[in-house]
Amino acid sequence: MFNPRCFFGLVFIALIIVCRGQDSRIDSVLSLIEKGKEDTSRVNHLNFLTQQYAKHGDSANVIKYAEKAIQLGTSIGFYKGTALAYYTAGSFYLYTGYSNNALSNLLKALEIYRKTGNQNGVALTCSTIGNLYNMQNNYVLGLKYYHAALKIVEELGNKKQLATLTANTGLVYYYQGNFKQALGNSLKALALDQDLSNAAGIARDYGNIGVIYEKQGNFPKALDFYFKALKILEAENNKDNISMILGNIGLVYSDQGNYSKALDYHMKALEMDLKNRNKAGIPRHQTNIGIVFEATGNFKKALYYYFKALAGDEQIGNKDGMVAVLGNIGIVYDRMNLRDSAMFYDLRALQLAEEIGNKSSIAINLGQIGSLFTKQKKYELAERYLQKAITVSGSIGSLNHQKDQYMLLSELYSAKGDYKRSLESYKLGSAIRDSVFNQEKNKEFTRQEMNYEFEKKEAATRALQEKKNALSLAESNKQKTLFLIVCGVLILVFIFSLVIFRSLRITGKQKKMIEIKNKETEQQKNTIEEKNKDILDSIHYAQRIQNSLLPTQKYIERKFNELKK
Repeated sequence: MFNPRCFFGLVFIALIIVCRGQDSRIDSVLSLIEKGKEDTSRVNHLNFLTQQYAKHGDSANVIKYAEKAIQLGTSIGFYKGTALAYYTAGSFYLYTGYSNNALSNLLKALEIYRKTGNQNGVALTCSTIGNLYNMQNNYVLGLKYYHAALKIVEELGNKKQLATLTANTGLVYYYQGNFKQALGNSLKALALDQDLSNAAGIARDYGNIGVIYEKQGNFPKALDFYFKALKILEAENNKDNISMILGNIGLVYSDQGNYSKALDYHMKALEMDLKNRNKAGIPRHQTNIGIVFEATGNFKKALYYYFKALAGDEQIGNKDGMVAVLGNIGIVYDRMNLRDSAMFYDLRALQLAEEIGNKSSIAINLGQIGSLFTKQKKYELAERYLQKAITVSGSIGSLNHQKDQYMLLSELYSAKGDYKRSLESYKLGSAIRDSVFNQEKNKEFTRQEMNYEFEKKEAATRALQEKKNALSLAESNKQKTLFLIVCGVLILVFIFSLVIFRSLRITGKQKKMIEIKNKETEQQKNTIEEKNKDILDSIHYAQRIQNSLLPTQKYIERKFNELKK
């Protein structure tokens, strides 16, 4: 069963994505190519178009313009442009599942970069070749090329690329089952990205650490790191990787058997990629949704989503995705006892897996076909396919595949009545199973230990948080009380000020009225005094007149005396 988990360390995927948002320039660049000379600028324009068409998954135009860039670059001696064309074509082949073509182009790019002394190009190409071998489960060669790239970027002091390569190397250890080393590398990459404040790198590292914890069965920590990655990606509005993380969260819930919640996250991821027209992400989420429905026995809906995923992978030329979905469709038909349909899709999956050189998928599909032939009582064909499956599994060191295939071989011999060989195959399968079981047991011990440490840490964190909450509440109450006191004082001051203001205003009015009355009184006094003066002056004047007309006292006395005589 195919469970497509998403990782963030692959350099070649970044190459395809970096060109987004430049579509409006395609027509203008095509015009420049038609009118331009056959020089380095023309090679650069051809490489630009190659990258643009790679973004859209337009295989025909990617190959067309890459070949033109290679041909012109080689003829004019512009090796930098030629190497870039080889690298872009190789990365696109890798992205779409054509491993053999990818390797051929990438090795040519590497050869040119080495001859011209372009160390950055050598490092980038070695890293991508490492990705290729990693995807083919050839971890020895994958590590070889990663270490070659790491040596160069360390000498160049390119910390950002060093972080990416360290993360990629961690993924190889993850695939090898060396989770301790995988976690160590991922944490080292995280430290480098944090020093660089590289948000995209930090999100990638959180995602990869989450995948490691998920594989170890430490689901709380897996979700913790996934949600940390999700927070950064949402802040960066990185919609493609947001949907990838949502899908990974869905896989955690699937692993726990919580299919309703798993379906919820896969649907959210699918809705986001449909809205953003992320053609690479849509079939991945549809496959995961199909797996959920298959696990819950809803084969009709499982097939509906598998066929949708198959159409999407065919559209973008994702051969690895097609192989996986075809195999899943075969499994569903087998579970529905539709053997002919199951055989049809398993054979298609095998043919495509052989075409792209994916040995892990070859081994799985050989085993499935062998099992189907056993059920159809075609024992010779069944044995041939199962023996070949065991050989391929052994060549890539997949114990899990070998274990399953020996058990299928035991069932075959038992069906034929060859109980001796059935027992021998069963013992071989059991021995491998025990080996795997011991590994799983060790993982389980590690898982339990990590869960204990995690729960212990969570309890301590919870207690600390409760203490902080209590202190915060007390401080909040203190601040609230202080605030109320200050507000009360301010209100009292305001009321007191209002009373004083009112008193002063009344006093002012009264003072003004008294002043007006005093002024009126003074005016009345002055008026009276003026009138009294006028009266007195009149009296004095009349008196003076009277005095002037009447004889004086002396005169009267004199006259009176004269009369007496």
